Amino acid sequence: MHRRKTYASLVVSIILAALPYGILPLMSFFGRWHFPALLPETWTFQHWGSFLHSQGAVGASFLLSLGIATCTATLASTGGLLLSRAVSYSSFRQGGLFFSLLPVTMSPVLFATILLFYFQVAGLAGTLAGVILAQMLIALPFAIIYFHSFWSERILRLEQLSATLGSTPVHTYRYIIWPVARPFLLVCFFQTFIISWLEYGLTSVIGTGQIQTLTLKVFLYIQESNPSMAALSATLLILPPAILLFWNRRFVFKEVSL
Repeated sequence: MHRRKTYASLVVSIILAALPYGILPLMSFFGRWHFPALLPETWTFQHWGSFLHSQGAVGASFLLSLGIATCTATLASTGGLLLSRAVSYSSFRQGGLFFSLLPVTMSPVLFATILLFYFQVAGLAGTLAGVILAQMLIALPFAIIYFHSFWSERILRLEQLSATLGSTPVHTYRYIIWPVARPFLLVCFFQTFIISWLEYGLTSVIGTGQIQTLTLKVFLYIQESNPSMAALSATLLILPPAILLFWNRRFVFKEVSL
Protein backbone atom coordinates (compact mmCIF):
# COMPACT_ATOMS: atom_id res chain seq x y z
CA MET A 1 0.00 0.00 0.00
CA HIS A 2 2.83 2.33 0.91
CA ARG A 3 4.59 1.61 -2.38
CA ARG A 4 1.39 2.38 -4.31
CA LYS A 5 1.05 5.74 -2.59
CA THR A 6 4.68 6.55 -3.32
CA TYR A 7 4.24 5.57 -6.96
CA ALA A 8 1.05 7.62 -7.24
CA SER A 9 2.73 10.64 -5.66
CA LEU A 10 5.63 10.31 -8.09
CA VAL A 11 3.30 10.14 -11.10
CA VAL A 12 1.31 13.17 -9.92
CA SER A 13 4.53 15.14 -9.32
CA ILE A 14 5.82 14.32 -12.81
CA ILE A 15 2.50 15.33 -14.39
CA LEU A 16 2.40 18.63 -12.49
CA ALA A 17 6.02 19.39 -13.40
CA ALA A 18 5.48 18.59 -17.09
CA LEU A 19 2.08 20.29 -17.35
CA PRO A 20 3.37 23.80 -18.15
CA TYR A 21 5.60 22.43 -20.90
CA GLY A 22 2.56 20.84 -22.52
CA ILE A 23 0.16 23.75 -22.02
CA LEU A 24 2.48 26.46 -23.42
CA PRO A 25 2.88 24.90 -26.90
CA LEU A 26 -0.85 24.16 -26.93
CA MET A 27 -1.74 27.77 -26.11
CA SER A 28 0.45 29.02 -28.96
CA PHE A 29 -2.15 27.58 -31.37
CA PHE A 30 -5.05 29.39 -29.70
CA GLY A 31 -7.11 31.68 -31.86
CA ARG A 32 -9.96 33.53 -30.17
CA TRP A 33 -10.01 32.56 -26.52
CA HIS A 34 -11.78 34.17 -23.59
CA PHE A 35 -11.42 33.31 -19.93
CA PRO A 36 -12.80 31.20 -18.21
CA ALA A 37 -13.25 28.86 -21.18
CA LEU A 38 -10.77 25.99 -21.08
CA LEU A 39 -10.43 25.74 -24.86
CA PRO A 40 -10.42 28.49 -27.50
CA GLU A 41 -13.19 29.13 -29.99
CA THR A 42 -10.75 28.73 -32.89
CA TRP A 43 -7.32 27.22 -33.52
CA THR A 44 -4.69 28.76 -35.79
CA PHE A 45 -1.18 28.12 -37.14
CA GLN A 46 -0.73 31.78 -37.96
CA HIS A 47 1.57 32.56 -35.04
CA TRP A 48 4.00 29.75 -35.81
CA GLY A 49 3.75 30.46 -39.51
CA SER A 50 4.88 34.05 -39.05
CA PHE A 51 7.79 32.88 -36.89
CA LEU A 52 8.93 30.16 -39.30
CA HIS A 53 8.82 32.57 -42.23
CA SER A 54 10.66 35.26 -40.23
CA GLN A 55 7.84 37.74 -40.80
CA GLY A 56 7.20 38.56 -37.16
CA ALA A 57 9.04 40.28 -34.35
CA VAL A 58 9.31 37.03 -32.39
CA GLY A 59 11.72 35.52 -34.92
CA ALA A 60 13.99 38.57 -34.74
CA SER A 61 13.91 38.52 -30.94
CA PHE A 62 14.72 34.80 -30.93
CA LEU A 63 17.80 35.31 -33.13
CA LEU A 64 18.83 38.38 -31.12
CA SER A 65 18.60 36.48 -27.81
CA LEU A 66 20.46 33.54 -29.32
CA GLY A 67 23.30 35.78 -30.49
CA ILE A 68 23.55 37.63 -27.16
CA ALA A 69 23.50 34.43 -25.09
CA THR A 70 26.07 32.68 -27.30
CA CYS A 71 28.43 35.66 -27.26
CA THR A 72 28.06 36.18 -23.50
CA ALA A 73 28.52 32.49 -22.68
CA THR A 74 31.60 32.17 -24.92
CA LEU A 75 33.32 35.23 -23.49
CA ALA A 76 32.37 34.43 -19.89
CA SER A 77 33.50 30.79 -20.08
CA THR A 78 36.83 31.61 -21.70
CA GLY A 79 37.51 34.65 -19.55
CA GLY A 80 36.36 32.86 -16.39
CA LEU A 81 38.82 30.02 -16.97
CA LEU A 82 41.76 32.41 -17.38
CA LEU A 83 40.83 34.86 -14.61
CA SER A 84 39.99 32.10 -12.13
CA ARG A 85 43.57 30.86 -12.41
CA ALA A 86 44.88 34.24 -11.28
CA VAL A 87 42.37 34.30 -8.42
CA SER A 88 42.99 30.70 -7.31
CA TYR A 89 46.80 30.94 -7.26
CA SER A 90 47.03 34.41 -5.74
CA SER A 91 47.42 35.33 -2.08
CA PHE A 92 44.12 37.26 -2.28
CA ARG A 93 42.03 34.24 -3.25
CA GLN A 94 39.35 34.76 -0.61
CA GLY A 95 39.05 38.44 -1.44
CA GLY A 96 38.81 37.69 -5.15
CA LEU A 97 36.05 35.15 -4.59
CA PHE A 98 34.22 37.57 -2.30
CA PHE A 99 34.15 40.33 -4.92
CA SER A 100 33.14 37.80 -7.57
CA LEU A 101 30.13 36.84 -5.44
CA LEU A 102 28.82 40.39 -5.09
CA PRO A 103 27.29 40.79 -8.59
CA VAL A 104 25.86 37.26 -8.46
CA THR A 105 24.07 37.78 -5.15
CA MET A 106 22.69 41.24 -5.99
CA SER A 107 19.29 41.74 -7.57
CA PRO A 108 19.76 42.19 -11.36
CA VAL A 109 17.37 45.16 -11.44
CA LEU A 110 19.16 46.90 -8.55
CA PHE A 111 22.55 46.10 -10.10
CA ALA A 112 21.40 47.47 -13.46
CA THR A 113 20.01 50.63 -11.85
CA ILE A 114 23.40 51.27 -10.24
CA LEU A 115 25.21 50.70 -13.55
CA LEU A 116 22.78 52.64 -15.76
CA PHE A 117 24.35 56.05 -15.13
CA TYR A 118 27.82 54.83 -16.14
CA PHE A 119 26.45 53.10 -19.23
CA GLN A 120 24.66 56.31 -20.24
CA VAL A 121 27.85 58.33 -19.82
CA ALA A 122 29.76 55.77 -21.92
CA GLY A 123 27.04 55.80 -24.57
CA LEU A 124 26.32 52.08 -24.10
CA ALA A 125 22.78 52.33 -22.75
CA GLY A 126 20.23 51.05 -25.23
CA THR A 127 22.86 49.32 -27.36
CA LEU A 128 23.59 45.67 -28.10
CA ALA A 129 27.17 46.00 -26.86
CA GLY A 130 25.90 47.55 -23.62
CA VAL A 131 23.51 44.66 -22.97
CA ILE A 132 26.25 42.07 -23.61
CA LEU A 133 28.68 43.96 -21.35
CA ALA A 134 26.06 44.24 -18.60
CA GLN A 135 25.31 40.52 -18.77
CA MET A 136 29.04 39.79 -18.71
CA LEU A 137 29.24 41.57 -15.36
CA ILE A 138 27.13 38.74 -13.93
CA ALA A 139 28.16 35.82 -16.12
CA LEU A 140 31.92 36.38 -15.78
CA PRO A 141 31.97 36.42 -11.94
CA PHE A 142 29.81 33.28 -12.01
CA ALA A 143 32.38 31.60 -14.30
CA ILE A 144 35.25 32.65 -12.01
CA ILE A 145 33.49 31.10 -9.02
CA TYR A 146 32.74 27.96 -11.03
CA PHE A 147 36.33 27.49 -12.21
CA HIS A 148 38.20 28.43 -9.06
CA SER A 149 38.15 24.83 -7.76
CA PHE A 150 39.40 23.55 -11.11
CA TRP A 151 42.86 25.01 -10.47
CA SER A 152 43.86 22.39 -7.95
CA GLU A 153 47.27 21.20 -6.82
CA ARG A 154 47.14 18.50 -9.49
CA ILE A 155 46.72 21.05 -12.30
CA LEU A 156 49.53 23.17 -10.88
CA ARG A 157 51.88 20.18 -10.82
CA LEU A 158 50.95 19.32 -14.41
CA GLU A 159 51.85 22.87 -15.45
CA GLN A 160 55.14 22.71 -13.56
CA LEU A 161 55.99 19.31 -15.04
CA SER A 162 55.30 20.48 -18.58
CA ALA A 163 57.44 23.58 -18.02
CA THR A 164 60.25 21.40 -16.70
CA LEU A 165 60.08 19.30 -19.87
CA GLY A 166 60.43 22.43 -22.00
CA SER A 167 56.81 23.19 -22.85
CA THR A 168 55.83 26.79 -23.55
CA PRO A 169 52.77 28.33 -21.81
CA VAL A 170 50.85 28.18 -25.10
CA HIS A 171 51.59 24.48 -25.59
CA THR A 172 50.77 23.79 -21.94
CA TYR A 173 47.33 25.32 -22.33
CA ARG A 174 46.72 23.68 -25.68
CA TYR A 175 47.83 20.13 -24.95
CA ILE A 176 47.45 19.80 -21.17
CA ILE A 177 45.03 22.34 -19.67
CA TRP A 178 42.52 22.38 -22.54
CA PRO A 179 41.87 18.59 -22.70
CA VAL A 180 41.31 18.52 -18.93
CA ALA A 181 39.21 21.70 -18.83
CA ARG A 182 37.09 21.01 -21.94
CA PRO A 183 34.15 19.27 -20.21
CA PHE A 184 34.14 21.92 -17.48
CA LEU A 185 34.16 24.66 -20.12
CA LEU A 186 31.14 23.10 -21.81
CA VAL A 187 29.22 22.93 -18.53
CA CYS A 188 30.16 26.54 -17.75
CA PHE A 189 29.06 27.56 -21.25
CA PHE A 190 25.71 25.90 -20.62
CA GLN A 191 25.25 27.66 -17.27
CA THR A 192 26.24 31.12 -18.51
CA PHE A 193 24.14 30.66 -21.64
CA ILE A 194 21.10 30.05 -19.42
CA ILE A 195 21.95 33.11 -17.31
CA SER A 196 22.05 35.30 -20.41
CA TRP A 197 19.15 33.62 -22.20
CA LEU A 198 16.69 34.07 -19.33
CA GLU A 199 18.03 37.43 -18.12
CA TYR A 200 15.38 40.14 -17.85
CA GLY A 201 16.34 42.80 -15.28
CA LEU A 202 19.68 43.90 -16.72
CA THR A 203 18.45 43.71 -20.30
CA SER A 204 15.34 45.80 -19.68
CA VAL A 205 17.16 48.51 -17.71
CA ILE A 206 20.45 48.75 -19.63
CA GLY A 207 18.73 48.09 -22.96
CA THR A 208 16.18 50.84 -22.15
CA GLY A 209 13.53 48.84 -24.02
CA GLN A 210 15.37 49.13 -27.35
CA ILE A 211 16.98 45.68 -27.23
CA GLN A 212 13.92 43.45 -27.54
CA THR A 213 15.11 40.02 -26.46
CA LEU A 214 12.77 37.05 -26.31
CA THR A 215 12.40 37.36 -22.53
CA LEU A 216 11.19 40.93 -22.91
CA LYS A 217 8.77 39.80 -25.62
CA VAL A 218 7.13 37.33 -23.24
CA PHE A 219 6.38 40.06 -20.68
CA LEU A 220 5.34 42.47 -23.43
CA TYR A 221 2.74 40.07 -24.82
CA ILE A 222 1.48 39.32 -21.31
CA GLN A 223 1.00 43.04 -20.68
CA GLU A 224 -0.81 43.31 -24.01
CA SER A 225 -3.14 40.43 -23.01
CA ASN A 226 -2.00 38.36 -25.97
CA PRO A 227 -1.77 34.83 -24.49
CA SER A 228 -1.13 33.06 -27.80
CA MET A 229 1.94 35.12 -28.68
CA ALA A 230 3.12 35.01 -25.07
CA ALA A 231 2.83 31.21 -25.13
CA LEU A 232 4.70 31.07 -28.45
CA SER A 233 7.51 33.23 -27.07
CA ALA A 234 7.66 31.20 -23.85
CA THR A 235 7.80 27.95 -25.83
CA LEU A 236 10.74 29.26 -27.83
CA LEU A 237 12.30 30.45 -24.58
CA ILE A 238 12.46 26.93 -23.12
CA LEU A 239 13.70 25.18 -26.27
CA PRO A 240 17.45 26.06 -26.23
CA PRO A 241 17.86 25.29 -22.47
CA ALA A 242 16.11 21.95 -22.99
CA ILE A 243 18.36 21.09 -25.95
CA LEU A 244 21.50 22.13 -24.05
CA LEU A 245 20.40 20.16 -21.00
CA PHE A 246 19.99 17.03 -23.10
CA TRP A 247 23.32 17.66 -24.82
CA ASN A 248 25.11 18.16 -21.48
CA ARG A 249 23.62 15.03 -20.01
CA ARG A 250 24.31 12.98 -23.14
CA PHE A 251 27.90 14.05 -23.81
CA VAL A 252 29.46 16.34 -21.21
CA PHE A 253 28.51 14.46 -18.04
CA LYS A 254 29.57 11.20 -19.67
CA GLU A 255 32.95 12.70 -20.55
CA VAL A 256 33.41 14.05 -17.02
CA SER A 257 32.62 10.65 -15.53
CA LEU A 258 35.31 9.05 -17.68
